[in-house]
Amino acid sequence: MRIDATARIRPIRKILTGLLLLACLLASACGKLPSSLTGSADTSHTPTDSTGTTPPSTGSNREPGRHTVTVNTPGDGFLALKDKPCAAPCGKTLLRIPHTTRLELGTCTGKEERIDGANGQWCQTRYAGTDGWVFDGFTINTDTTTGVDATNSGSNSDTAAILNAALKECPPRFDGTGAISSCSPSIEREIGDFALVLFRYTCRTECEDTEPALYQKIRGQWRFIDSGTGLSVDSLIQERVPFNVARRLLDDQSPPFTFNTDKEYPLRGHLLDIIREQAQTHFKQPVAFTVNTLRVTTNGWAFFIGGAIQPANGRRVDYRRMGFPNDYDTDGSPDYCHHCSGDVEALLRDSGNGWHVVEVWYDASDVFWVEPGFAARYGAPRELFEFAP
Repeated sequence: MRIDATARIRPIRKILTGLLLLACLLASACGKLPSSLTGSADTSHTPTDSTGTTPPSTGSNREPGRHTVTVNTPGDGFLALKDKPCAAPCGKTLLRIPHTTRLELGTCTGKEERIDGANGQWCQTRYAGTDGWVFDGFTINTDTTTGVDATNSGSNSDTAAILNAALKECPPRFDGTGAISSCSPSIEREIGDFALVLFRYTCRTECEDTEPALYQKIRGQWRFIDSGTGLSVDSLIQERVPFNVARRLLDDQSPPFTFNTDKEYPLRGHLLDIIREQAQTHFKQPVAFTVNTLRVTTNGWAFFIGGAIQPANGRRVDYRRMGFPNDYDTDGSPDYCHHCSGDVEALLRDSGNGWHVVEVWYDASDVFWVEPGFAARYGAPRELFEFAP
């Protein structure tokens, strides 16, 4: 009896096909399907549900593909690298990754979870030569390519540097139960050498709080300047942030207004230094100031009223240094000059390129700035002079 070759091979093919299907089922159950069986690239990082389809994303801010993050675990100082994408007691911890470590994350599960008050998902990564899973809710996206945390940034080139600097000033807090709350900084806006960063605190008891912070790039390094819910256009200007940048950082749409400068802010000393340069030329001697009024507007005007004094003793400037030929009183005032008081008034302007003096008045005998049309003569706002003594 002659047996057809095809008929002889058919049972063997069925056996091989059955074994192949069994291998595929076992590989799928373990989440790994060899590329040699599929004819495509390795899909070991792509989770599937019971229907064999990729589950939809549940709102994670992670983009497909690889991206760079910084570990943000100031509470206990470490992030667990797990052998499985699940929280304890599931799986085991392979390594402990220190706070502020930079990682490159691969494919994530696509399933949003909440662990210890943080929202995120499990993503694959490699640390110290070991592959595993980390929960990205305890990381900050510092990928300078996607700029996820800098959607309002003027430039993504400094995103990672700003966020790394912010991590140093974003300490953990304690909620009412004594539990540690984690802090995650994100960039609200970046304009030139200034950035507004939002500190977001999340604790285990579902609480959440935010606090804005100002950063400035100084000599190539991003540095913390100030923080707090009291940050405002005038407080930023006081920190010598250009008025137009301050308004854009805070997205301030209100009309320009006038405020008095405070002693603890850099702007006050900066404006006095600009006035001092001209006053010392006029009085021909070193000069310090007593300040009666130093008012600034949020559209770049400043008005100063004060007195010039001798730095060494605090007395009125010595008019003998100015070369008057007449006799002088013992305090250095010309005996014929009844209004040589050392009084100084100055109007300053910042048109966007830095502050400069518009005009300075010395030893004025009247309050000339209240005259009708004085503000209009310089194009300055009237409010700048309305409350000056």
